[in-house]
Amino acid sequence: MVKLFCALAGAAGSAFSVRVDESDTVDDLRNMIRDHPQFGHPNSKLQLFLAKKGGAWLNSDGAAAVTLDEHGNPQGFDKMDPSLWIKNDRYFGEKFQPNEGQIHVLVVVPTEAAVVPALSQQSFLWKEPKSLVATTGANWDFQNSLDLGNLASAIGCHYEAWRDGKTDKRTHPLFVCLDGPGTGKSRLLDEFPKILQQQIFHDETQGDPAMKQLLRNAYNFKITFENGTTKPGNFIDPGQAIGTRMLYQLQDSFVWDEFMLDHANHVVPAQVLSKLSAITGTDPSQMCVILCVDSLQKLPHEPGSKRSEFYTAFASLCDLVNASKCWLIVICAATISQPVDEFLAASPQWREMLQTTSLERPKIDGRDVFDAFNNGNEALTQLLVDDMGGHGRALEELFKVMLQSQGQAFEFIPVMHKVLAAIRQAYPAIVAQMQSMKQAFLAVISRRRVDGNSLFGNLTLDQVISCGLIRLDGTQLQCPFILYMLLETHDIPWSKHATYAPAERLEDLKPWQLWEHFNCKFRVLKSQAFAQEEPVLWTDIHHGARFGDGCNRRVIERQLTYALADKRMPTKTKGFKEERCSCGNDQGKCFLYQPADGSASEDAFLCLEDATKGFFHEVHQCKCVEGNLSLDVFEQERLKAAGPDDLFILYCTSLVTADLCLLPNSAFVDATCWEAYYGPFAARAFFIKSVPLPCINTSSEVQLEFVEGVGPALPCPNREEASIYELGRCFCEDQDSSQGS
Repeated sequence: MVKLFCALAGAAGSAFSVRVDESDTVDDLRNMIRDHPQFGHPNSKLQLFLAKKGGAWLNSDGAAAVTLDEHGNPQGFDKMDPSLWIKNDRYFGEKFQPNEGQIHVLVVVPTEAAVVPALSQQSFLWKEPKSLVATTGANWDFQNSLDLGNLASAIGCHYEAWRDGKTDKRTHPLFVCLDGPGTGKSRLLDEFPKILQQQIFHDETQGDPAMKQLLRNAYNFKITFENGTTKPGNFIDPGQAIGTRMLYQLQDSFVWDEFMLDHANHVVPAQVLSKLSAITGTDPSQMCVILCVDSLQKLPHEPGSKRSEFYTAFASLCDLVNASKCWLIVICAATISQPVDEFLAASPQWREMLQTTSLERPKIDGRDVFDAFNNGNEALTQLLVDDMGGHGRALEELFKVMLQSQGQAFEFIPVMHKVLAAIRQAYPAIVAQMQSMKQAFLAVISRRRVDGNSLFGNLTLDQVISCGLIRLDGTQLQCPFILYMLLETHDIPWSKHATYAPAERLEDLKPWQLWEHFNCKFRVLKSQAFAQEEPVLWTDIHHGARFGDGCNRRVIERQLTYALADKRMPTKTKGFKEERCSCGNDQGKCFLYQPADGSASEDAFLCLEDATKGFFHEVHQCKCVEGNLSLDVFEQERLKAAGPDDLFILYCTSLVTADLCLLPNSAFVDATCWEAYYGPFAARAFFIKSVPLPCINTSSEVQLEFVEGVGPALPCPNREEASIYELGRCFCEDQDSSQGS
């Protein structure tokens, strides 16, 4: 096999590679080029020329500089015979040695006039843009989290610089939105013109009157590199990739694949703006244009290259903003940040970074779209919404599943299974990259700092974010609970430990889990995230909690599993044996324990090893109280459960008012930091501790099965007389599950 680099004659940035076998002919090579995804002319009768001049192979610049004669052939290059072998000495014989930067084959396509003679004769009219979003959520009320004051200031400065003829990059903002798929970038671009025209200068005393008049009458372009215009056009000028799509909006006679074949339509944005001025009869000095450019990540980019399509297209947008004859406002969106960062690192261009919104419950005309599905299950409906983590696409999938089930009895588990199936379809890249997504998820759990150089398995930060359900907040990743469920139900290794949760008994889907199980599993996941970093600060492991003195201790963290203690065991560290503590763990295992059934308190503990002092216990305790928790109560709980050198952490759904300075080696998670501590698990944790269990005397069997440990196998003979603590005996699948209920 040999790799050959090909380029469209006279077109910059058109190089791509193909692999051919020695037994292939030039005609085989032509077919490979025609089918290549980066080649935009699959139906053309291509002609191939050897990219060699004066005995030397061309480079990319040389290929771009090639001119065609009156017959459409490159001057001074040998045409390749389709009937000859690739290995022919005239082409790529035994002495052929490819080197970096070479172009080996020039590709010429027939003139487009012969293919679509009528295209260049078409007329163009001003047409309002089509919406970039056509899914269910397009009808939901827009949730705007933009800083309107800051936006108004940037627009005002931009207008003044344009009005005064200034072209300095530092005086003209380029608006940029970078986020993962399904987070609302396209919706933001759809709404951006209305925000500028109707919201930022709503007060009559704000802003220059002439500027506001231009904004009210602005022409809006919305272009995308997806949704039917993905196919590249092999443009000579990188700006044509944008300009041709702008021109495409001004007609509806041809689909994109046909439209781009006519080279007469290959125009730069400035040409489109001139045409718009002529069409509308508006002088450029009296014209405002708002250009929204979506899905820039579809343009090819090579790290460090200033000649990639992404880089050059981004540069052309900056040139437009800085020096257009009309007042041009540009906003662009992409799922990748590296090429944007590379460009802006080398340019003083003023950029305004806009952030998408983490959605609350969506509404239409102020009415909650999920209210129709409550049917007395408001808390469960809210939990499903919370599981989506504010991701618009995930909420759309949840809404569609709920809509399909409307009118039927509310069954939480079947709904979750349907939502998971829909999410897999909506985010196929996550399914294809499960192992890397697991690493990204563990980075969320550990609050690890990430940057453009971070790797997650074999994926970069940009690639992980582009898979979906991952967001970058400053230097840390965020994700929703539904991503954990995708990983958990896809046979990721952490679900294989028999003492964790056997696959056949996996109950993470259930809203009411046993608190001990839930919290222990969360701690196990943290151990996976930190096990490779030795030693680690205990405060990092429990990031988000509130700490007293002495917690900033470096510990040896090992990967854990958890099990139910077979008897009531002391949680305090007592009487060490050599490399063994009171719970019976040796140095290499570090199992996480929880107390046996019947314990008066919900607590758990594990052995940790201080980097300098040896073994001690990390003791967890949960306490549900009404009102605030005092220092006295906290001290009593600590004294009962932990020794003076043990690290003690208390979980409480109310507010802890204790002075942490008076509580050495102690931490707590209370109402002030519940979300910061649990991250994507926060809503589930708060639900378990704050929403009452279904009543055994009034709830259906379906409702009772929402509780961990409850199954459908055995009916309860005297249900009216049973208590909630007997659920395990009434509705259990086997004796083992009843013991864990």
